[in-house]
Amino acid sequence: MPSTVSGKADLDAFPDPFAPSPPVAPAPVHAPAPVTSEARVRHHWAEILGVDGALLSADSDFHALGGDSLALVEMLTAVSSELLTPDQAQRFTGRLDCLVRDLTLAQVCEHLAAAREEVSA
Repeated sequence: MPSTVSGKADLDAFPDPFAPSPPVAPAPVHAPAPVTSEARVRHHWAEILGVDGALLSADSDFHALGGDSLALVEMLTAVSSELLTPDQAQRFTGRLDCLVRDLTLAQVCEHLAAAREEVSA
């Protein structure tokens, strides 16, 4: 709070509440950036692990961030149900042995992309 030399509140330092405010130009409207698969996976990791998604990088390790087997199942279910068709989700979870060994954000995204690209036999 502004004060005078004598320590009292300096009422003259406050803005006039009745003065008309200058018009504010509206902020330019930008189209939102498209949400990538990596951003969606990052969101699920942040939510499930209780971490700040902005701090996650491609080499973030799920287990090092506190992920256990239950959180792993929750994350894989959320990611596959949002980003994959049922057939793709089946191929994605079929790669679970590869995912468990190297469970980084980049690896999950790579396996998601591979599950989308594979043609079912």
